[in-house]
Amino acid sequence: MSVYFGIKKKSYETHEDRIGNGGEGSIYTLVNNKEQVAKLYKEQYRTKNREEKLLTMIQYNLSDEQLKQVVWPQDILYDNNQFVGYIMPILKNTSSLIEVYSSSLFDLRHRILVAYNLCIAINTVHNMGQVCGDLNPLNICVNLDENDKDNLFKVTLIDTDSFHITASNRTYRCEVGLGDYLAPELQRKLKNGDNLKTIELPTYTKETDLFAVAVHIFYLLMNGCHPYACAKENNRMVSNIDQFVGTNVNQSVVAPQPIDNIGDGFFPFVEKREGITIPIYAPEFESLPLNIRKLFIRTFIEGYSEPKKRVSIDEWITALYGIVNSISRCNYNSRHYYFSHNNQCPLCEIDKNINSFFEKNDFGSSVPNNNDAVSDNTVAPDNNSNSTSESNDDQNSQEGLSLGCEIIILAIILIIMTILIYSCTQVVNAENVYDYSNAEVIKQDVNYDENVYDINIDFEENEYIEDDVNIDFEESEYKEDDVIYVVNLRL
Repeated sequence: MSVYFGIKKKSYETHEDRIGNGGEGSIYTLVNNKEQVAKLYKEQYRTKNREEKLLTMIQYNLSDEQLKQVVWPQDILYDNNQFVGYIMPILKNTSSLIEVYSSSLFDLRHRILVAYNLCIAINTVHNMGQVCGDLNPLNICVNLDENDKDNLFKVTLIDTDSFHITASNRTYRCEVGLGDYLAPELQRKLKNGDNLKTIELPTYTKETDLFAVAVHIFYLLMNGCHPYACAKENNRMVSNIDQFVGTNVNQSVVAPQPIDNIGDGFFPFVEKREGITIPIYAPEFESLPLNIRKLFIRTFIEGYSEPKKRVSIDEWITALYGIVNSISRCNYNSRHYYFSHNNQCPLCEIDKNINSFFEKNDFGSSVPNNNDAVSDNTVAPDNNSNSTSESNDDQNSQEGLSLGCEIIILAIILIIMTILIYSCTQVVNAENVYDYSNAEVIKQDVNYDENVYDINIDFEENEYIEDDVNIDFEESEYKEDDVIYVVNLRL
């Protein structure tokens, strides 16, 4: 156990075992304190700039309810008068936002609620006059504990010490970001290989937050699809996933990546390009209520050149609240919910399209026809009161078919999210990037997060393999403090 002191000399005693760790430091529980935890930075991150940033942040007195929405620093920790970390609220019963995107356990009703609560959390930050910056989905947590009814689907923002904080004439930058959530004005600034630590201010703004929020809301309302994702017209299953991972597709039209579309201002759900369409797992844009479509158009099209036109958080809150009661349940698949203005279930259409694709390409039956598929007992009654046992068989068959298609869709979404989060070549590095041009592949035992892995580090010739990873090459000739190496880890 170790004892540290706060800014007002209050003592905090930490347990020996950490409960979490990251590139910058580790999280420890406190003795006789179940409501807070301590984040202790690694030595190279205990900088004066970080200390001053946290001192600015603790000047804001958040209510208990607000602290459930934003894990905000509450005290600064010192060891022998040396800055070492800070105190923050403990976070319980939370999962990453990605789980809501990709799991069939959560339907449209749940996702609207999560989108609404995300806006509430971000509004807490904006109402303080501050900016989140890196709204990476891994930094957005959702309470998915069904036993915690009072907080179910509540959203909490974490890693707030990386937020973009301003005070009087000083700006404490958010120095990291994931390309697929960065607004086009930031993409343009970073186009020449600059990074968020060095490019000219302003970088993150309230408007860049509004862009990222809209991306998350689109994901939630559109079956886990990124608003700038697209696919080839003649083969919607050969989307930018295949190109990203290097699948050899011999077709002349190339579907651009979401980050490319963001930079170009190409919103494929509204704007059309020859040979390009939306991914097969995405509903049609018209499946959204008209007012919601207009909000996305304002943010992604009008807001491209005029960021001030992007939809505010308050507007999203009002709009999302207004569509809660505009949802219908599918008569053929009790797991499907969709907006009531649609004449037929968009998710059933997706299932049919996927099944048709597999049949067309002679892959055999893509999904089993399971007549014993279990249906929810509370399924909405069919509007046709004269439904027969034959129609019930059709419904069960459709649910069996749909379940298989949903598995395929979820697999596609999980691949996309894994690629975007962990392998995205456009991750913006906060530290120095070293160009090991013409370097050979190095095989080295490396101590990474206190576990030894045999890692191949491939510094590709004249290229960066960008992955925001902080590696401590302990006991090796490659150790340099306060450096993030841009590498490709093959564990």
